[in-house]
Amino acid sequence: MTSPKSKRKSPGGIATNHLVMSAYAGTSDEVFPVVISLYVDPGSVVADVTYGKGVFWKLVPLGLYDLKATDISTGVDCRELPYADGSLDCVVFDPPFMHSPGGSAHAGHQLFETNYRNNEASIDKSDHGALLDLYFKASDEAFRVLKKHGVYIIKCQDETCSNTQRLTHVEIINELAKKQFVIEDLFVMVRHAKPGVSRVSEQLHARKRHSYFLVFLKQKRKKRLICISGKEVALTTKPPGPQNTLSRTRPRDRDTSWIKFYPPTRDKVNIGDLIRVERKAKGKTLAEIADALTISPNTIWELEKQNRGSMATLERVCQCLGVEWIGLPPGSSLGNRIYAERVRRGWTQETLANKAGVSRPTVIRVEADRGYISTLCSVLNVIAPDFRARKPVIRQPLTLRDICLTPPDFVEQVLSVLGQIDLDPCGHENSFVPATRQFFEKDDGLSQEWKARTVFCNPPYSMAAKFMRKAHAEWLSGSARCVILLISLHACSRIFHEIAGDADMILLNERLRFWSGEPTPMPERAPFSSMVLILGGDEKVIERARATWGGVFVPKHFLPSGSQSVGRGA
Repeated sequence: MTSPKSKRKSPGGIATNHLVMSAYAGTSDEVFPVVISLYVDPGSVVADVTYGKGVFWKLVPLGLYDLKATDISTGVDCRELPYADGSLDCVVFDPPFMHSPGGSAHAGHQLFETNYRNNEASIDKSDHGALLDLYFKASDEAFRVLKKHGVYIIKCQDETCSNTQRLTHVEIINELAKKQFVIEDLFVMVRHAKPGVSRVSEQLHARKRHSYFLVFLKQKRKKRLICISGKEVALTTKPPGPQNTLSRTRPRDRDTSWIKFYPPTRDKVNIGDLIRVERKAKGKTLAEIADALTISPNTIWELEKQNRGSMATLERVCQCLGVEWIGLPPGSSLGNRIYAERVRRGWTQETLANKAGVSRPTVIRVEADRGYISTLCSVLNVIAPDFRARKPVIRQPLTLRDICLTPPDFVEQVLSVLGQIDLDPCGHENSFVPATRQFFEKDDGLSQEWKARTVFCNPPYSMAAKFMRKAHAEWLSGSARCVILLISLHACSRIFHEIAGDADMILLNERLRFWSGEPTPMPERAPFSSMVLILGGDEKVIERARATWGGVFVPKHFLPSGSQSVGRGA
C-alpha cells in the first residue's frame, strides 16, 4: 500500500516587490532609513557618534528611535564614548573619508581630522593607515557599548592612495571579524551626480562614485583557555574562522510604512546622448554644427561624449538643430521649466539639491540657465526622468476637412478686438484675414518664429493641439505679445489643460459657418462648438472681446496653471 502523496509546501506571506535592496542610487538621507529599518527595532537606543548636521536622520520620523546624537564638535570622541558597557542597541559611525598629511584637509573636515589626529605629518601610519586606525579604534569602543547582538552600522568608501587601490570596505570587514563582529549585510550607494572635473595627465584607476553601508552584529566574546609554558591563560578573542550569521528575532508586525523604498536606478537623462542622436538624425557633422555656431568642434564633442559645457552652449546647439525638449512644463527656457516643475511638486531648492546629489547654489544656477550640463543631467534625472527630445513633426498635406476658412464677419470681429492683425500663422491664399504677414502651408508656421504684436490663428483642426502648444510657447517667450486662437470646444485635451490657466476663454454661444477654400460658405454650420482663447490680452482687449462675442467668459485666473506660477520671463 502506497502512502498518500504529501502536499506541496508553499511559503507563507504575501507576494510583493516592496523589498529592501542591496544597491541604491541616491543620497545618504534616502538610503540610511532603509538600512536601519531592516536591522534596528523602533524604540531602540541608537548612538550616532558622528552626527554632524544629522543628514542620516532627515527622513527618519522624530521619536522613532531613542537617538543619542554626538560628534567631536560636542566634545564626544568616538573612541572614548560616555556610555556604559552593553547599554546601546545600535551604533552608527560615518567618519570623513578624506585625509591629507600636514593638515591640508578640506575645510569642512579640518576640525574633525585635527581632533582625531588623522592629518598629523608625524603620525607613524600611512595616509590610508591613519584612516583605518580611526575605524578600528572606533569599532573597539562600539563593541564595548553595544548589547549582545547589537548592530554596528558603518559608512565607508574605497579609495586610491599613493597610486595603490585600497578596498577600504574589505579591510574593515576582515579586521572587525577578528573583533568578533559578524558582517550581516552590505549596501552599495551610488550618487546621482558625477564627480567633479580633475586635472589628470593619465588616469590609472576608475574614479570612485559609490560608497558602502556595512552592517555588523556583535557576538559574545567567549573565554578560551590555552596552555603556555605549562600555565593556563585566558583568551578573550577567537582566531578568525568560519562564522555563522546570528539569528535575529524581530517582530513581524513592524510598521515600515514611513520608509520610502528607492529602487535601484541608473542615470536616465544623458543630454549628450540625446544631442548626438538628434544631430545624426539630421545628417549633421560636428564640424558643420561648430561652423554654424562659431565654436570649436571639440566643444560639441565634449558635450556629446562627456556632458561637458554650459547650459548657454546647450541652448545654442538646440536652436541650431531645432531640438525641442519635452517632459517638463512649458516655459521660456530650460531653467525656467525646471523651476516650474519644482514648484509644481512643492519642493524647495534644498529638497531638489539633496535628491539630485548637488548643492543648493548649483540648483539656483541651473534654474537661472547658468549651470553646467553635467549637473543639469543630475537635476533632470530626479525632477524629469522622462526628459527627452520631441519627435520631429511630419507634416501631412491638409485635407479638405482641414480647410475651414474663418468667416468674413468673424474676421471683422477679431479686427474690432485687436485693432489690426500682424500675423496669421495659418494663412491661406483665399483667406479673409487681412494680416500684415502670413505663413502658408509651405512655410510651416510651426517651425517659424511668431514675432508680432498681435496674432490671430484659426489652425487646421487635425493639428490644433500643435498650434495651441506653439502659440503658448511663443507667448511665454515674449515673441507674440497677444494671441487669439479660434479652436473647437474640446476641454478634455491635455494641451488645453496646460494653457488653460494662462488664457482668457470665451465659449461662443452659436456654431460658426466656415468657408471652404473656393472660397464659398459651407452648406451647414460646423458640427462642433467653438471657443476663443486669448493669450496676453490686456484689460481693454478682454473688455472688447466680451462685448463682441458674448457667450460664457472664463478668466485666466479661474483655472490653475503650472506656467502661470512661473510667470513670463521669471
